[in-house]
Amino acid sequence: MHIYEYLFTAIVIVTMLVAASVMVTTMPQPSLSVSAKEQLKTTTQRIMTQLILETGDPPDWGSNVSISAKDMKLFGLAKYTESTREAYVLDPDKVQRLSDQNPLYIPPGDVVGLLNINREYGLMLCFEPGVGVNVKPLAGDQYEISVYSNQNKLPIANAKVFAKMIYYNGSAFKVSDGLPEDSLVTDPSGRVRYTFNIFDGQPRDKVLVIVVDYFGVRFINTYFPNGTDYVRGYTIGNKVIFKEQQTFGNTNITQILVLRSDDRYDVKCVDSEILRENATFYNISYVEPSAVLLMLDQDGKLIIAWKDVPECYSSLPGAVSIPFAYSLERNVMIGGSSYTMRVQVWRMTW
Repeated sequence: MHIYEYLFTAIVIVTMLVAASVMVTTMPQPSLSVSAKEQLKTTTQRIMTQLILETGDPPDWGSNVSISAKDMKLFGLAKYTESTREAYVLDPDKVQRLSDQNPLYIPPGDVVGLLNINREYGLMLCFEPGVGVNVKPLAGDQYEISVYSNQNKLPIANAKVFAKMIYYNGSAFKVSDGLPEDSLVTDPSGRVRYTFNIFDGQPRDKVLVIVVDYFGVRFINTYFPNGTDYVRGYTIGNKVIFKEQQTFGNTNITQILVLRSDDRYDVKCVDSEILRENATFYNISYVEPSAVLLMLDQDGKLIIAWKDVPECYSSLPGAVSIPFAYSLERNVMIGGSSYTMRVQVWRMTW
């Protein structure tokens, strides 16, 4: 009789184990789901911290054109100087190497490998200006400048706007007189109007430089009036880089500098000597991070170079929004302008 009791007990135990196994594999597992989400959150926080606080290794990988992804041991976007390390200040040279238009572009596949998330997670970085700026040309040399929030596209009132027109008068680049001279404050519709006095006829090559300051949130914008034809260059460190070989009309290049003095801004044109290093690389003694560089080629065509901040950088090409991704945002400074940096991370498999 005892043998049947043992058999019955064994059958009951086996049945309970099989039923429990089936329930575990078929029913939702909230505990596992919560754990996976927490792991995704922790990974995103780690990546954000590394991006905005770490300089990377080598720390000068942004400005050093001889360094590629294969030469790097650690990836970070923080600005590095010998004297200071400011939090949430990103290196514009490092950021612009995330633009696929830049000749020294670093592909996302290399970055996810340096972040040690290869095959497990996807990554997207987005850079959004602190404020949006729109320029509308009016009659003559008058322009309407609109300032709005990038978050909800609503107009921003009481923002300070300072604008200057830079043009080529046939022998040099000059800064035009703007009316009014001092900064304007946007009206309730977020708009201001500037009129520029250009006394050298109607120059073909013109660049409008706009500075917006909204209670400490500063953004520098460059606008090219209709009809301005130019060749695009890129500045990395103290070098100007082109996708194709260029021949210049002279050895001088003009830097447009935005300088702050107390509560106002000023725009200056400073000439520097440019020296050819090879077919597409040129050296300058010093390049201001927020500067726009202007010169003419041998045919008189305008050449413009500046540091480019990409809108989006993603390991999933063409992606705009990723479902089930964890997202973090931080306000950062890039080349003197305010940006909102958004990091999105998602699991490649669940």
